[in-house]
Amino acid sequence: MEKILSVKDLCVSLTKNTQSSILKNIDIEILKGQAYGIMGETGSGKTMAAKAIMGLLPHGTKRTFGKINLNGKQLHQLSKKSMRSILGKDIAFIPQNTAGAFNPLHTISSQLKSILKNYNGLNNSESEEIAMKWLTTVKLNGIDRIFKSYPFQLSGGQNQRILIAIALALKPKLLIADEPTTALDKINKNKILDLFIELQDQYSLTILFISHDISVIRNLCKRVAVMYAGEIVEEGTENEIFNHPRHPYVIDLLKSFHYNGKENSLKVEDVSNLQFLSKGCGYYSRCSERMDKCQTNNPSLYQITENQKTRCFLYEGKD
Repeated sequence: MEKILSVKDLCVSLTKNTQSSILKNIDIEILKGQAYGIMGETGSGKTMAAKAIMGLLPHGTKRTFGKINLNGKQLHQLSKKSMRSILGKDIAFIPQNTAGAFNPLHTISSQLKSILKNYNGLNNSESEEIAMKWLTTVKLNGIDRIFKSYPFQLSGGQNQRILIAIALALKPKLLIADEPTTALDKINKNKILDLFIELQDQYSLTILFISHDISVIRNLCKRVAVMYAGEIVEEGTENEIFNHPRHPYVIDLLKSFHYNGKENSLKVEDVSNLQFLSKGCGYYSRCSERMDKCQTNNPSLYQITENQKTRCFLYEGKD
C-alpha cells in the first residue's frame, strides 16, 4: 500500500541547548487511507511531533535531526516559504482550540470562501457552493444561518465541524487532528468521533490523530503509537496495543482507566520535563519492572512481533 508519511529519527531540542531533547528519534509511517493514532499523557510530546512534521515548531525549539517525507516530498529540506504551499493543501490541520482557529471579526462565510479562493483558485460563487457542500457533509444543521454567523455565535461542536469541513474541502494528502474532541462535552465528543469514523471510511482519509483519550484512539485508529517523555515507547496495531501491551508504561496507562467499575491509579508525576533526561529510560522512576541498567541506558525500540515494537529492556534480544 502507498506510504503517505514517513518520519525517521526525528529529534527536536531547545535552540539554546541542543543537548536538551524534547523529541527523541521519532519514527512514524502512515499508509494511504490509514488512521494512525498517537496517544500519551499531557506533556509527552504528541503535539510537538505534529508541529515538527508541519514545520511549525514554537520559538525556542528546533529540529536537530531526522527526515520527513510526505508522499515523495522531503519536507525537512523545504524552506518556510515552500512549506506554506504544503500546509493546507497537502497537510490539513485541525487544532483542539476552535476559538483560536477562527478570526472573530469575520463571518464563517467570508473565512471559508477566502480559504477556498486562496488554495483552490475558485471564484466567489464556486467557493460558496463547495463550502456549503462540505458543511452539509459534516452534518451541520441550519447551514444557511451558520454560514452567516460569526464564530463566537456558534457552539464548540459546531466550530469543530466547520474546521473539519474546511480540512476536507482542501482534499489534503494528510489530515492531522490534534485533540479535536478535548474541549467538547461528552455528547459532542462522541458525535465528532462518529463523524471522523464515518468520514474516514467514506473518503479513505489518511489521518494522524493525536489524543490522550484512550477510547477515542481505540475506536478510530488501526495503528497506534504511545508516547512518553518525548519518545515512542510502543507501537503496533490497535489490537496489539490495547489487548497485548508490552511496555510497563502502556500496561500501567491502560490500568489507570475504569474497568469493571474499578479505578486503578497511575502514579501522578509531571512528565513534561522528563524529555530532558540525557540518560536512561524516562519511565525508570515509575516502573515496577525497572532494572539497574534502565537508570543509565535508554533501550531501543525492539521488534517483538511482525507489527509491534516496544522500548523496553525486558524484550532485548527477542526481536
